[in-house]
Amino acid sequence: MDGRRGENAVESPTGVNEDSEQPLVSVVIPTYDRPSYLPGAIETALGQTYDPVEVVVVDDGSETDAAADIVDKYADRSTRVSLQRHEENRGLSAARNTGIEASSGDFVAFLDDDDRWHERKLHHQLAAFDRCDDDVGVVSSLLSSVSPTGDLLRAERSKPTGDLREALCRRNVVGSPSRIVVRRACLEDVGGFDESLAAKQDWDLYLRIAENWRFETLQEVLCYRTIHDDALSRDPATAARDLTAVREKHESTIRDRGCWNASMASHHWTVGLAALFEGSRRTGRRHVRQSFEREPTAGRLLVYASTFVPGAFGVVVALKRWGERALLADDRARPSSANVPGTNDVGQGQRPIPQRDRGERA
Repeated sequence: MDGRRGENAVESPTGVNEDSEQPLVSVVIPTYDRPSYLPGAIETALGQTYDPVEVVVVDDGSETDAAADIVDKYADRSTRVSLQRHEENRGLSAARNTGIEASSGDFVAFLDDDDRWHERKLHHQLAAFDRCDDDVGVVSSLLSSVSPTGDLLRAERSKPTGDLREALCRRNVVGSPSRIVVRRACLEDVGGFDESLAAKQDWDLYLRIAENWRFETLQEVLCYRTIHDDALSRDPATAARDLTAVREKHESTIRDRGCWNASMASHHWTVGLAALFEGSRRTGRRHVRQSFEREPTAGRLLVYASTFVPGAFGVVVALKRWGERALLADDRARPSSANVPGTNDVGQGQRPIPQRDRGERA
């Protein structure tokens, strides 16, 4: 699809020019032994107002046939839902790559099985591709974090857009793949996800994409990420190893852009927080101090100071979460001008609106 709009082009309800067919969007949903979440992910993909959409579920070696049974039920009512299965667990990158290879859309979206979308997410993202130049390879959005029961925990308020080469050298400023739609040509250009990486594969992918493509970030919450109770409980050694693997792979690029110091500051900050949440106060303090020394911020200084007082770090975290909830409450209390005009979109801090029943669609 040509990203430059002609003077006389007419925009369809989906935001795509009516003088050409609307491009197919392939939604890749990797899953592994989580049958309670999978139906909701399929529903949120089929419930998009944008059409056409195909859904490719990739079962990454689950121990049961539950995913196949679930997909079969959807296949009975829609030919747009299919299943790919790995005989053994190969990891998230391999599952996503399998989905990419099995799909046929000009655009590919990724959806973790426990994440959910606003029903107009693809509508807005494909409209953005339509109005942008062809060097935009990824259209992203803001994201809200929700609990497994659907309670809103926090909502992003802004994200960088455009040429992200330098920003991504510092840290992963894009975030979860569940928020993005990517041109297939872009994925073919960079080669998909690196299956040799144990984690942080999305950051690696974005770094490679940014070398030749731009990012368009819609400043709207269109994606909802489920945060589980154990999300903050992470081995700091594992966090350090995963970050180091990506940083070493892209070291020359990061250094050439003059971002090595900032990148290491982000590294120590992430590892330090992981250690503090695990209860390793001494390890956490050391990494937070190194982060502050490389790139001083008030937040890092506050966390560092809190490590000298037993229980103070927990108070800092509680205050931060209280502040985030206060901002969300403020957003709910006043009319939002950030919503897309003419829609009942979810704006910053608002709860997801229910997906309507799409059972009647072929």
